[in-house]
Amino acid sequence: MAFLCICLGTAGCKNDEPEVELEPVMTLYDKPLSTIQNSILGKWKWYVSYGGIVGISYPENTFVEFTDNHCIVTNDNGQTVAFGAPSPNKLFPYSWKELKVLDYRFPNKGLRHIMWDNEQDMGIWYFEEIHNETLFVGSYSMPFDYAFIRVK
Repeated sequence: MAFLCICLGTAGCKNDEPEVELEPVMTLYDKPLSTIQNSILGKWKWYVSYGGIVGISYPENTFVEFTDNHCIVTNDNGQTVAFGAPSPNKLFPYSWKELKVLDYRFPNKGLRHIMWDNEQDMGIWYFEEIHNETLFVGSYSMPFDYAFIRVK
């Protein structure tokens, strides 16, 4: 009986917290290259890296900036940000290649647009989605994933 009273007594309670409106997820893996390019332009804070021996790391004061044909990764201390990623504090030219990504999590997504480091002649990143101003990125050459937060 007490349980029923509690349930009925709280049924009419109003929650005063405002509803959080979440931005819809914008997938990138299935979009044309022009959409991917326009979506990633600008500066992003490198928030987290997943994978490798460490498992999860949170680079401090590290930023990634994409222009039409260059990318620069910057940080305050000049340390390497991640294996297989562009060198910090160095502008690198990139192009795009459409290749199959061997990703156990997404086996049926087919070909992806890969950001290609022209100087090292290797694939760097592919772009999965943007959700709430966070860009989710996979490494083409290593089993790593990253999240970058848009800098306004």
